[in-house]
Amino acid sequence: MEFFLNKIDKHLANQRSLDQNMNDLKRELKELNDVERIDGEIQSLDGRIGKSSAITRGFRAEDVLKMLKEVEEHIQKGKFHEGLVVDNPQWIGQVLSVTALSGEAAQAYIEEIWLYLVDDEVQKIGFCGMGGVGKTSIMKLINNQILKETWNFNSVIWITVSKETSTAKLQKNIASKIGVTFSGDEDETTKAGMLFETLSRKSRFLMILDDLWDRIFLDKVGIPEPSAGSKIVLTTRSFDVCRQVGCCGVVKINPLAEEEAWNLFLEKVGRVVLNIPNLEPIAKSIAKHCAGLPLAIITVASCMKGIDDLYKWRNALKELSFCALYLEDFRIKEEDLIQLWIALWRKWIVGRQKVVTEMGNERCVKMHDLVRDMALRITTGTPLVLVEAGVRLMEPPNVQEWNKDLEKVSLMENWGLQLPYPLQMSPPKCPILTTFLLSNCRITSIPEGFFKHMHALKILDLSRNPIMSFPISMANLKNLTALLLDEIPIGILSNLSCLQNLIIGEMLIRGEELHGLKKLEILKALSLSVYIELKEWWESVEWYHPDTKSLLKPFLSIL
Repeated sequence: MEFFLNKIDKHLANQRSLDQNMNDLKRELKELNDVERIDGEIQSLDGRIGKSSAITRGFRAEDVLKMLKEVEEHIQKGKFHEGLVVDNPQWIGQVLSVTALSGEAAQAYIEEIWLYLVDDEVQKIGFCGMGGVGKTSIMKLINNQILKETWNFNSVIWITVSKETSTAKLQKNIASKIGVTFSGDEDETTKAGMLFETLSRKSRFLMILDDLWDRIFLDKVGIPEPSAGSKIVLTTRSFDVCRQVGCCGVVKINPLAEEEAWNLFLEKVGRVVLNIPNLEPIAKSIAKHCAGLPLAIITVASCMKGIDDLYKWRNALKELSFCALYLEDFRIKEEDLIQLWIALWRKWIVGRQKVVTEMGNERCVKMHDLVRDMALRITTGTPLVLVEAGVRLMEPPNVQEWNKDLEKVSLMENWGLQLPYPLQMSPPKCPILTTFLLSNCRITSIPEGFFKHMHALKILDLSRNPIMSFPISMANLKNLTALLLDEIPIGILSNLSCLQNLIIGEMLIRGEELHGLKKLEILKALSLSVYIELKEWWESVEWYHPDTKSLLKPFLSIL
């Protein structure tokens, strides 16, 4: 109710402003009439003076002086003190595409922010909350409503900041929105001055800085402290950023309640899921793992829309948990994904459901950070997942972290990681570990006994490591079904009786090293990048399983 009363007050203020403008127009009209009157009187006086004698002209001098004074007053009123050229009307804002938000919570946040926008005592407003909670969507709705009503601001400037921003990028973005052109020779200080001068001339502007990750210094960017009706609104994940920038009003947005989150999930996935036997509890579990974040709910629900296969719904959570093994914002090569998918023999792949983002022509994808956060939440509990990918580890996790309940471990992309177990501790004891990713760590050796207690291991990724020697304990991995590496470990492959998928990266392959493969009776896939004397080996090797050769042939295109 208070929100609507404020809206009424604002409209009453607008009415008063219109009345004032009408009075101003009436005053200007009177002055124009005065000018016409004076012009007529001057012409009449000029005629009378021309017909009078020199003596009688002197008696009319007082009338002339009075007329000159009145004319001078009107001339002063009509002067343009800042020159005859005025600035062209500037760009005032842009309507933004946004999905309509339903629910009482979203409306409450909109009203709270709106109250700060109409409060003349508040110049900086912070809108904070975790990623995907709806900050950007709510501000887009407010942006569009302001432009629709054109009630309180002359310009609305929307700036998307993002995590990877810099002062230069921010300045360029602002300049493009307010009509400032940089020649390319200016340094950041000069650019800041140009932006500052232009924004200072703007009256009653609203600048929205969306997705601000860290504190920025407004003066270094070129943003003046808001005054005279101007305001700045920033959206951020951090309350500290709001405080550091000096926000007087801060609105904290929380995730949706469980019932409201479920209703949003149903709205996006379609209520038809309620008609599929045994599907509702699975769908509710997936919705619950979205943690009340509208963006996660909308993303995942949209991916699952139209799927009525119960198996695919059950598999969704499991597949997402595997995605969590990749580090945040990691550019996953399409080739690597294909190899892993072959290794996993999955019929349903999360990547097909568009929870990853295509990266142009680089044949890479990147998992949405919000979906990855969701995937990490799925992995909590038992069995456990240990993800230390791309965090610059020089040593492996300590012995306490190698929990007996670990099912998946990802230490990938840690350049310089060493595994000095023989010197410091006993081998990790992970009896139910099924997946271990160690790719691109530049590991040169693996200690003997390292895999001794990993009997359940099924997927082992050692690719992009210049490993000179492999531990004999690898031969104990009897359940290993997928092995990714850059070198063939001599004397090891023949013991991996369950190996179904061998993926060898860019390397030189010698024929004698491949003879160990003939004992892999259930070998199903072999992906080789470089072939040396392979034709000769292909003809001479003996295959114990009659179907092995025909299964391999499609993967060896040069034969």
